Amino acid sequence: MKNFERAYKKFREARLQVSKAIEIDFPMESTVFYDHGYHERRGRVTMHSDDRVQIITPSQAVIWIDAYRIKRVNA
Repeated sequence: MKNFERAYKKFREARLQVSKAIEIDFPMESTVFYDHGYHERRGRVTMHSDDRVQIITPSQAVIWIDAYRIKRVNA
């Protein structure tokens, strides 16, 4: 049981670090670029949640994307 508790504590700490890094690297109102199929898409960051970012696309669609899909950012 102690092994599980230690591992879970490390897991929670890692998730917090990822969440903080996403908020720093992809600030609110910045434009992010990501791939969707063979096309590059973009959107404006409106919210963060764990390891995902909510964006508004140029067509005003609100979507959530996983942060690992983001290729670059223009702050």
